[in-house]
Amino acid sequence: MQKLFSLNLVLLLQGQTVSRIGSAIASLALSLWVLETTGSATYVGLVMLGTSLPLLLFTPIGGVLADRLPRRTLLGGADTAAGLALLSLVLPFYVLDSSDQVALIWLVCALMVSSTAMAFFMPAIMAAIPDIAPKSRLDDANSLFGVVNSVTNVVGSGVAGLLFRVLGGPLLFILNGVTFLVSAFSELFLKLPPPEPRATEATGYWADTKEGLSYIAAHKGLRNLLLLFTASNFMYAPAMVTFPILVTQFHNQPPDWLGYIFGALGLGSMAGLALFTRVHSDGPGRFRWFTGCMVAQGCTLATLGTTPNGQMAVVVSFIAGIAIAPVNVMFMSVIQGTVPRAIVGRVSSVGTLITGASMPLGYAFGGIALDLMNRNAPLMLYLCGAGAATVAVWVSLNADYRQYMSTLIGNSHEDARPTGARPGHPSLDDDAA
Repeated sequence: MQKLFSLNLVLLLQGQTVSRIGSAIASLALSLWVLETTGSATYVGLVMLGTSLPLLLFTPIGGVLADRLPRRTLLGGADTAAGLALLSLVLPFYVLDSSDQVALIWLVCALMVSSTAMAFFMPAIMAAIPDIAPKSRLDDANSLFGVVNSVTNVVGSGVAGLLFRVLGGPLLFILNGVTFLVSAFSELFLKLPPPEPRATEATGYWADTKEGLSYIAAHKGLRNLLLLFTASNFMYAPAMVTFPILVTQFHNQPPDWLGYIFGALGLGSMAGLALFTRVHSDGPGRFRWFTGCMVAQGCTLATLGTTPNGQMAVVVSFIAGIAIAPVNVMFMSVIQGTVPRAIVGRVSSVGTLITGASMPLGYAFGGIALDLMNRNAPLMLYLCGAGAATVAVWVSLNADYRQYMSTLIGNSHEDARPTGARPGHPSLDDDAA
């Protein structure tokens, strides 16, 4: 078996560990602070909409750059920009003594800069993983990053509510900026191969992005996978707006319990990864695992809406986490293992654009719908979870999707494509999704 660990892998894992802990804490603090400051679920949804749009809009450019420029430069530069933007929050919160309205606007602007930076970071790190891990061990490499994500969610989310109550949201936002700078320092020591030579350097960014889009359009199984994630993201996004209301107004618990729920989600993800690395299989086994986990995610989200107290919500969140982590690992591995290395950056970035397009809409929809529903958080979670499970079952019936998800990654990197792949616009007659 080929060696998995290297200095590059350790450095990336180290930087991700620090920055993700900060992000996990700040993410929960954001929804709590906006809800506390404005008293409106609509504002929570709109803030999440505004801060996620740059990631969506600039990711295609980030994907093109990930295939053109040194990936170490992109990783370090993106983390540095995000860190400096968040550190600027010292001014409105502690130096200028600004009003809540000014502080909120400055916070949104800083988060938009950070989100833009992540639009360049995410395609670069996804494209870098196949550079530092053997192809036969992509699942293992992605599982390691999944473990880091799970552990940091446990640690960050577990203490986020308590830290928010003790330190307040503003200080947590600023400390998140420090974690990005620590990650950028780790990335200075990466040694990654240069981008593959291009047949011509005359093509522009739009042409490169179009190439990624054309690749997706020509592969029906990949296209259906992305459409499944698009629909699922729209269902799950309102839950992020709903959880603070569920905890504080329906369970009558302090903000600490929001952290416990997300901490349990992270612990469940760790358990799911441990199980997945022991029993997962390539090919058809991946399809069965993936479909089962996608359906389980929706069912557990719907069940969260029926929990009578915080303790039960923690238990259900743990079960949900078991299903979430394997899905993310398999999603990344199948794309990295089937898309040619020379275009994996732009394909993954266009894929992120497609799948992420529904999340900002879901945030806004969730906030507005919650206020219109008199903040009926249980009903919102039930509807979103049931919808996500239904979509997962529907897409699993599509033959091209089943064949693509059953691809043997250990085989040819260039020709891992479903039969019937063709360019053109999908029709409902041809595709289940």
